[in-house]
Amino acid sequence: MPKFRKATKKFVAAVIAGTMLAALPLAGCNDDNKKKENSKTQSTAVSEQTSVPETKFGGDTVAVSENYKISYQVMQYLYTYVYQSFVSNNGTSMFDSSKSLDEQYYNESENITWHDYFVNNTKSYIERILVFAEAAKAAGVSLSDEELKTISDGFSAVESTAKERSMSTEEYIESIYGKGVTKDDIENVQKTTLLAQKYSNSIYDGFKYDDKQYEDHFNKDKTKYLIADYLSYDFPCTKVNEDGTSTVEDEETKKKAKEYADGLANSKNQKEFEEYLRKYLKSNPSLVSVQKESSESSVTEEDFNHAVDDTINYTKHPKTPYSDSSDISKWVFGEGRKENETTVLETSNSYVVIMCTKPAYRDESPTKNVRHILITPDVDSNADDKAKTEANAKAEKKAKDILQEWKDGKATQEFFGELAKKYSQDPGSKDKGGLYENVQEGQMVDTFNDWLFDKNRKVGDVGIVKTTYGYHDMYYVGEGMTVWKITVDSSLRQEDLNKKFEEFKKKYPVQFDDEAMKSFKLVEQPGLESSAASSGANLADQ
Repeated sequence: MPKFRKATKKFVAAVIAGTMLAALPLAGCNDDNKKKENSKTQSTAVSEQTSVPETKFGGDTVAVSENYKISYQVMQYLYTYVYQSFVSNNGTSMFDSSKSLDEQYYNESENITWHDYFVNNTKSYIERILVFAEAAKAAGVSLSDEELKTISDGFSAVESTAKERSMSTEEYIESIYGKGVTKDDIENVQKTTLLAQKYSNSIYDGFKYDDKQYEDHFNKDKTKYLIADYLSYDFPCTKVNEDGTSTVEDEETKKKAKEYADGLANSKNQKEFEEYLRKYLKSNPSLVSVQKESSESSVTEEDFNHAVDDTINYTKHPKTPYSDSSDISKWVFGEGRKENETTVLETSNSYVVIMCTKPAYRDESPTKNVRHILITPDVDSNADDKAKTEANAKAEKKAKDILQEWKDGKATQEFFGELAKKYSQDPGSKDKGGLYENVQEGQMVDTFNDWLFDKNRKVGDVGIVKTTYGYHDMYYVGEGMTVWKITVDSSLRQEDLNKKFEEFKKKYPVQFDDEAMKSFKLVEQPGLESSAASSGANLADQ
């Protein structure tokens, strides 16, 4: 698909940033190296749960609401997922992954261990799901046949995978999710989660705001929504040793680096900044990384000059949001910062020169709304050129035929949307009539982007665009929100969704067996290679 923007809807609590439990996956194709890395980080902290404590709810239930319940085994798997998500985003530098999590403090003054931390986040995770599922049920919301089919299709896929591994479906599910987890467990959680997400998203989409609300929210915390443009370059005071380690050079070398940094900081504008840096890099070729066609090929002058240009290009940081953890950001966004103002920041191993090329501002760039119908060539990637050419020709013809069907029919935006639902092969927009709203320039692949952001584009324009994904029938809907307003809109919606969650939480409380959850262990996944064993580890990144 075109490089569509990341989703802005957030269903799960903010403690698990960037993830959403859309549905428990039954089979996956996650990155092998990452899974091997995760298996290493868990080391002796991973245990297999062989016995399940009797809970206060009876049996193995550890989380319960009026109409839903979560078993000990499934909750323990989610505990493992929360752990793995944290490690994926933050690494293990904050605790010792070779030791038990309940022997290490997350907050010693409050007597909270890392085990407590992950248990509490797991509770927040599942509470969000059960509360919205209860609210959905009370509102009469249910899953469609098509939505239920996605779950059954998932089980068909896992059955095929289990067969390939000479395992029963039950054995394969246990190998992924842990001892005692059954197909019914997974199916029930999937249905509950999908229902919760469906209702949550409908609430999120239903909020309406006017310009005054956008302005008021923006003015409450401007720094959060402003961006800035700047240039930065590091003058190193270190050398790389043969063993790959770095050592700080002598005082004379540091002094020289500071002189270079001060020289760059004397630049009056971006042009002078780049000219100074170009001369410096050409005088210090070891600092320029040149990509060669092969290890045997020699570096030409043209190759080197391209590498210098690339290095200079990397100094540019346009439309960068504020970061409280960055000293550079704190300086760039400092009060009274002026265009082309420079400074030199000293780090432990370098001097960093910064030029603010555009002080903090609100991004007023327009966005676009578009409908499209994607037709992908029906051909294997390993097919020969003739087969690919024929498949492309068929896809192009189908795209032309669909566009002609639209012209011969009602030729309206609504009819285009109907055709998108009928023909489009883009799962990200098909159900919405091919609609993508608030597309920012540069978010789509080049040819798609160029058509959409053509300065002469008019509402109602149609056309066919070819990308590496196939042929797109295009319908230009018009301009969307300005970029700053999109960010504010997302913030407003999330705040209001959280308020609705707090309302629902009082009406549909969830109870947890905290005592039983104290015995949670990270799920061991026996009998599979690390990459396959972790295929269910990512519950959904959406």
